[in-house]
Amino acid sequence: MKRSRTIVFHCRFGGPLGWGHVIRSSALAEAAQDFGWKTILYSSSDFELLGSETLLAFDEHISVQEQSMESVLRGAEAVFVDEMYWKDEDFEEVAHLARASDCLLVATDIT
Repeated sequence: MKRSRTIVFHCRFGGPLGWGHVIRSSALAEAAQDFGWKTILYSSSDFELLGSETLLAFDEHISVQEQSMESVLRGAEAVFVDEMYWKDEDFEEVAHLARASDCLLVATDIT
């Protein structure tokens, strides 16, 4: 499978979850773009809650309801998961999909 220089950022944001996860992800996404990487924000949160500056850090915004993680990871080189209060089985599913896709998994703020 041909790989593209793509990083998928998976995080939820807004309301009681706060904004730190998506702000951290957007800063990393901007840096990745500077090095020629394509960046995708993958989330179950409402993208309309984000300001245009934050949205610009990502080349694409894909809703969990719109596309499966498996299809989003197809061809990506890395997935960055910034989630707090995630169920162990949710993280394990993403870890399994990353391994199956031969995709680097980076996780932060997992409790």
